[in-house]
Amino acid sequence: MPERLLPLEGGVNFRDLGGYPTTDGRQVKWNRLFRSGQLSDLTDRDIEYLSGLDIVYCCDFRGQNERRKDPSRLPDNAQVMQLAIDPGQMESYVKPGPGKRISIQCIDDMMRGIYVEFASSHVDEFSGMFRYLSELEHGAMLIHCSAGKDRTGFGSTLLLSALGVPREIVVEDYLLSGKCFVPEQQVAQASARYGWEDTGMDRASVLAMLGVKAEYILGALNYMEDNHGTIERYLEERFSISAAMLEDLRQRFTE
Repeated sequence: MPERLLPLEGGVNFRDLGGYPTTDGRQVKWNRLFRSGQLSDLTDRDIEYLSGLDIVYCCDFRGQNERRKDPSRLPDNAQVMQLAIDPGQMESYVKPGPGKRISIQCIDDMMRGIYVEFASSHVDEFSGMFRYLSELEHGAMLIHCSAGKDRTGFGSTLLLSALGVPREIVVEDYLLSGKCFVPEQQVAQASARYGWEDTGMDRASVLAMLGVKAEYILGALNYMEDNHGTIERYLEERFSISAAMLEDLRQRFTE
């Protein structure tokens, strides 16, 4: 069986979305859909390994500054599609204040708001993800951001939901970032990437921002269902993905 977390020397939270069961008794195909954090530290050996996966499209959800600070490394045949989603609300919570401590409740409120914002205000970017998926005749697609847990976590939620993976398993995949992404190893890099080091924000606050909680992704799922009834209706009404298009995706990416 292929590995869920890919054995990369410089990879960050690089995972295969294959193997998950669907509500119609099938499962998501292995080696077709991948998710990851930033790709700037991939080694030459990693690039050689990824070349064998035939990644055709790489959807990069990072903003311009993030791409500039951490330029991606990928095999030459991978086409990078920029679908930039800037950190958004996060910036308003990390304004200057030496030694600033942000309460866990404040961070939780912020993160819940960010996930609802993904579902309500970033239709264009995630529509692009589905557009490239629909064009994928062979090979694989990778979606990624910096940590591979928030923007990529929501994107993966949409992909798995579209393919018919049950809600509880979608949430389980989201929470895997808590095991596959190690915040303690990313504090300095994340602080530099987002300018947190300039605010004097303390380590505990940074660690909390780098974590994952079920309530974050559940907030996005609840928003979609509360406003559209079902995830399928959300995809149809916001992304113009019809039932026939969903069935086509399921035929091609599940087995």
